[in-house]
Amino acid sequence: MARPQRIVLVRHGESEGNADDTVYEREPDHALRLTATGLEQARET
Repeated sequence: MARPQRIVLVRHGESEGNADDTVYEREPDHALRLTATGLEQARET
């Protein structure tokens, strides 16, 4: 099997949970949205 010539790593933008870790007490992880900063980070990627 040939090795890939390029590996691209992409990380998600800032989420509500990254900005406020107490939100996990109220919302499940899958329900958290990106913050305005996170949306901008995603646009820049």
